[in-house]
Amino acid sequence: MSHTHLSARQLLAALPCRPRTVTGNGAAADVALRALCCDSRRAGEGSLFVCIRGALSDGHRYILSAYETGCRCFLVEQLPDAPLPPDAYVFLSDNTRRDLAHLAAAFYGYPAREMTIVGITGTKGKTTTAMLCHHIATKAGIPSGYIGTCGVRYGEVNKKTNNTTPGPLELQQYLFEMKQAGVQAVFLEVSSQAVWQYRVEGIPFTAVAMTNLTPDHIGTHEHPDFDHYMACKRRLLTDFGAPVVLLNADDSLVDRMGDALTATVLRCGIRHAADLRAADLCHHTQNGLPGIAFIYQNADGNTPVFLPLPGEHNVFNALFALAITGTLGIKTEAAVAALADASIPGRFEMIRAKDALVVIDYAHNGAALRAALNTLRTYAPRRLLCLVGSVGERTQCRRAELGSAASDLADFTYLTADDPGLENAVDICREMAAAFADDSRYRIIPDRAEAICAALDELCAGDILLLAGKGDEQVQKIGGKSLPHSDRAVVEAYAAAISTPV
Repeated sequence: MSHTHLSARQLLAALPCRPRTVTGNGAAADVALRALCCDSRRAGEGSLFVCIRGALSDGHRYILSAYETGCRCFLVEQLPDAPLPPDAYVFLSDNTRRDLAHLAAAFYGYPAREMTIVGITGTKGKTTTAMLCHHIATKAGIPSGYIGTCGVRYGEVNKKTNNTTPGPLELQQYLFEMKQAGVQAVFLEVSSQAVWQYRVEGIPFTAVAMTNLTPDHIGTHEHPDFDHYMACKRRLLTDFGAPVVLLNADDSLVDRMGDALTATVLRCGIRHAADLRAADLCHHTQNGLPGIAFIYQNADGNTPVFLPLPGEHNVFNALFALAITGTLGIKTEAAVAALADASIPGRFEMIRAKDALVVIDYAHNGAALRAALNTLRTYAPRRLLCLVGSVGERTQCRRAELGSAASDLADFTYLTADDPGLENAVDICREMAAAFADDSRYRIIPDRAEAICAALDELCAGDILLLAGKGDEQVQKIGGKSLPHSDRAVVEAYAAAISTPV
């Protein structure tokens, strides 16, 4: 596989706002590029180094070190303090983040233009909706791909990623690889940060969906307030030219999200009038595992659906998946049949242990945790137990709401670590514990694996234990390091140790 072989000058000419050359002479700007990078450690001979200002670092500080490793072409927002030698080309831009996304697309030959790209955003439900779309399309015979929290998936490929929406260089590389592999449709989770940081700039979306909107990702190094968060989400609907927009008819902000859109708008709902609805929801257990049945109402009529993922929030996810795949031409009957055996890693992933049920879910904010606990309560467990933590260094507002949700809805809660980073996990747990009026209803165990084993020790027949927050993640971020950790692996190892089949 190979990308396009353009020179720095040719590549920069493809930008919507062309930069001006400030300094440089020689051949460097007209030689075919070997690499495009925003990390000086990857810069070298034949590369174009794009200097990005980040929250913790600034690429402009590393121009000289990139030059010393052989790089001769630079895209900057400000000129270096000390002029580079005359064989270095320095191009001046008013926004290198925006330009990096367009450059990456051009560098890889605009792969998105040759595929159907669906962008899915929202506070909750992005991952499940996108994964369900991928599952439906694949079973319908459409070579499809997924990019999001669960990594990159297409065919037999399954890669992990660091962000819900990868940076533009990685994203365009993944799209290029998918195109080369014959993928026709890609379902892409689009986070608010991805829109804010121009990661998806220049991608021609065929359809976009907003699953819901509630306050989240507000804090240090994130959105300064809810209005900013909402504006970034809405940009996906307004600024990318998608001809079809799908909205949640039951969301309180749906009218603000849908205001003045020029695209065809389809509303999905349960309680409110909508173009596509789910009706007659019924909790149902099949093979000892909980699920939900409903009637899907669309232009084709009323179609019964069984979804092996419990909860009304998953009905919304399935509803969006049915609506999205419908816009791609997949028949209702085929989509509904595909849902019957759908499963999402780390999203209501269920394991039988000690005649009880362990549920692994990514619920990592108050609204998601409330939805998960309320859903599990409908299956009448003997006791409903919850294990939860909150991330460090950001989204501090989640801690009180997570503690409140667990205090209100769980019979007992284990407060533990969830990527505390450089913060003290015990201090984070104490912030969550402040929501509990009765300190006999929770226990703080900062080591997550130890906390899971303690919860499993106390699990009794008929109980349901919710392991919330980590989902399918494979690491814990503690003290500046990424340490191996998997909730499922801890449960499986425990079960194996007591000779209980999982």
